[in-house]
Amino acid sequence: MNLIFFRTFLLSFLLTQITFASDHAKGFNPPKVQQQLYHLAKLYHFVAAKEFKSILETQLENYRPIFEKIGHKYNVPWTLLATQAYQESRWQSLIEEELEKRAKFLSEVQKSLPKNLEGKNIWALGLVAYKLGKEHFYDAQSLTALHGKNPHLWKDLKEIVPLLHYKYYYKNLRYGYANGFDAIAYVDAIQHYYNLLIEYELAMLTKESSNGAKK
Repeated sequence: MNLIFFRTFLLSFLLTQITFASDHAKGFNPPKVQQQLYHLAKLYHFVAAKEFKSILETQLENYRPIFEKIGHKYNVPWTLLATQAYQESRWQSLIEEELEKRAKFLSEVQKSLPKNLEGKNIWALGLVAYKLGKEHFYDAQSLTALHGKNPHLWKDLKEIVPLLHYKYYYKNLRYGYANGFDAIAYVDAIQHYYNLLIEYELAMLTKESSNGAKK
């Protein structure tokens, strides 16, 4: 199955379901739209999980040294770089220069955020900034603050990012339109793969420990 096509289909289906009386998006309900996106993403993730687990078993060890080296250089979890790279290309065209660019970007976003933020929250913000572009990310943060929410909290920002898709909101933003739905799907997918990778790593450690105890 072509998972990229499947994902595109699901996102397109979602967008066709969101209707508005006019382009000013009166009555827009971000949590409701987010819930629709969540259910579609859940379906995609279920289908994608099997393929990813298979690739972990057959290919991870070939690429792990690259991810670990670059992650160490930029102080970014190698597991995050690995899952972002998987989302980008299914590890079919791993170019160290591209991995370095992503790691450097995530590191820069991390340094720009308050120091007291929790790790997963930081990296979610970094990923959405990467997908949107820094300018649109700043717009999303400003809009989040205008709605009385925390622009440094992914849970809050995630509700607002879809608004960048609608003229009623983006016409008043400095950098204009951005595809917020795609950015959210991007972060959700990487977080899903990240959790699967952590589970896989823990399972491997448990297996090694068990085998060692038997000797």
